[in-house]
Order: sequence, then structure tokens, then C-alpha cells
Amino acid sequence: MNEPLVTVFMPVYNSEQYIKEALESILNQTYKNLEIVLVDDGSTDRSVEIIKSYHDDRIRLVQNEKNMGIPYTRNVGLKEAKGKYLAIMDSDDIAMPNRIERQIDYLEKNPDIDAVGSYYIQFGDVAEKKVTPKYSKPEELKIMLMFYNPIANPSATIRMETLEKHHIKYNLDFFVAQDYQLWVQLAKVGKLEILPEFLLKYRFGHENISKKSNREKREKRKRLIGRIHEDMLEFLGVGFTKEELNVYNEFFTESYGSAVSNITTVHTVIDKLKKWNKDTQTFDHDLFLSILDDCILLAIYHQSLTGKEKVALYKQITSNRQAKDYVIILLKHYYHKMKKVI
Repeated sequence: MNEPLVTVFMPVYNSEQYIKEALESILNQTYKNLEIVLVDDGSTDRSVEIIKSYHDDRIRLVQNEKNMGIPYTRNVGLKEAKGKYLAIMDSDDIAMPNRIERQIDYLEKNPDIDAVGSYYIQFGDVAEKKVTPKYSKPEELKIMLMFYNPIANPSATIRMETLEKHHIKYNLDFFVAQDYQLWVQLAKVGKLEILPEFLLKYRFGHENISKKSNREKREKRKRLIGRIHEDMLEFLGVGFTKEELNVYNEFFTESYGSAVSNITTVHTVIDKLKKWNKDTQTFDHDLFLSILDDCILLAIYHQSLTGKEKVALYKQITSNRQAKDYVIILLKHYYHKMKKVI
């Protein structure tokens, strides 16, 4: 296989506990033509000292003058990248030894694909779990992006030519969900895909800057994700009123215990989505309805309703109702209630 230069970009902030393992998982890749760009965002621990202890010509350390936040830091990584491809890596995760080789091989053989993610293994403060996204093909992911982010950011490798040609970079407003915002921009101009291979171990459950920000600024996070939804819907030409957009954002939320303000408008929103795609044939209609139903299932799980109300709502607004889905709703609902009690 031809081995074009790949930039592995890793933002770093107070990562002394994990940076050694993360960095060595890249240094030990089967793919060797790498530059490893680490951008430190004002760490106050031993992160920089640990990085400087490595003597490998492929490592390049860039340091922000002060803590600037993750979107700014990610844009520094984009600016510094010299490779044909940009492989994203977080400073607390672990890449499988063949991650870069497998993704670059795929991108080289499929020049129409602009970014590729992978399956991943969740580990850390939780039991190890293999995560296999149900949807992985370009059309499927583009539909999913209307509702939720289906791509694990540190599992992704991006074609730099696409980013440069379309002037795509991270939006500084997005202190969270900056990856979701970037995937939407890429999906507008290109194709995203997920390789059905476990190429990353994603650390989950430990305390980090994202979680702290998430707790402190939950409402701002919801507004930012609302902006992403609205941007994608406008691009696709889905015509919602302001009230319908508000309900759309309230309904398709990541936050458990959310309360949609108008259940009647939820029906209107879902009906409009179905009619829009049927009329425009933007996506294969059967595929669109299937993914919509899955996203409705997830959205209902997050709502502040009783188990009975959730099942009733699901019956009313889905296209392909199945008994197993009702069971899933109830199991998730009562599992979450038990967790709160415990």
C-alpha cells in the first residue's frame, strides 16, 4: 500500500494520567509514515514534561500561550497538519495497533469517502463494552446527523483536501459538540462512513473538562446542539416554523428528563419530516423512515414522561411499530428510575 503522510492530531489538557498510553498507542502503529501533532492547551500538570521525554522525530509539540479551549485547540491542530489525512486522537484513549493502516487503506481505495470512523471499545470507569453503531454508510450517517451525532470523534480520520477545499474548521462557539458541528459541515459537501472494525478504545466515565463544562453549561449545550439541528435542516430544505424547530430541539435531545413543551407539535414535526422526504426523495424513503423511528425511540427515552406515556407516544408517531420497541422503552425507563433511587 502507498503510505501517504498522516497527521495524528491529539489535543492535550492535564492528561498526565493517560497521555503516555495514548501516545505510545500511536507510536506503535503498524503504519509508520506519521507526524504526531500534540497541541497542549495550557496544562498545569506533567503532561508537557511527559511528552518531552519522548525522542521520536515524528512527534511535534505545540503549546498554546494559555488555556484557549478545545475548539481553538482543534483548529491549531488543523493549521499545523501537514499530512494528506488527519487522524483524530484524544489524549486519554488508546488506538488499536492497526487503526491508521486500516483507515488509510480504506480511504486510499475509496476516494469518494471524505472521513471514516470505526467501531470502538468503551472502557474506563465502566465495564468494557463493544460499541457497534447500527448505521455506518454515508446516506445513513447523513440522515442520523439530522438528529444525533453517530460518529465517535477520536475514531475518525479525515481527508485534509476536503477540509481545505471547503474551508471547514471548528466553530469557536462550540465549547461542546464541536465534532458534531464539524461532521454536519463535512456531510454537506462529502461522504462519511464508519468502518465495521474495532480500531479504538474510548475511555469513558472519568472526570474531565468536557464533563465539567457539560454540567455547568447544560442549557448552553442544548442551544448549541439546536443550532446544529437547525443548520442541517435548513441545508436540506426542511421547512419548519420557529415553534416547530423549538419542539424538534426539545424532542431530539441528549438530556434525560427533558420535557417537550407541546406533544401535539411533535406529531406535526414528525409528519412534516415524513412528507418532506417523500416529496423530495432526498433519501431513500424506507431507509429514512427506519432511521427516523430509531431516533424517535431514543428521543422518547429521554423525555420526562411516565413509561405508559412513552409507549403511547411511540405508538402514535412511528411508522414501523414493533412490540420489542415498547419493551425497550419500558426497560430503559425503569432502569433509569432505579438508578436514580440507588
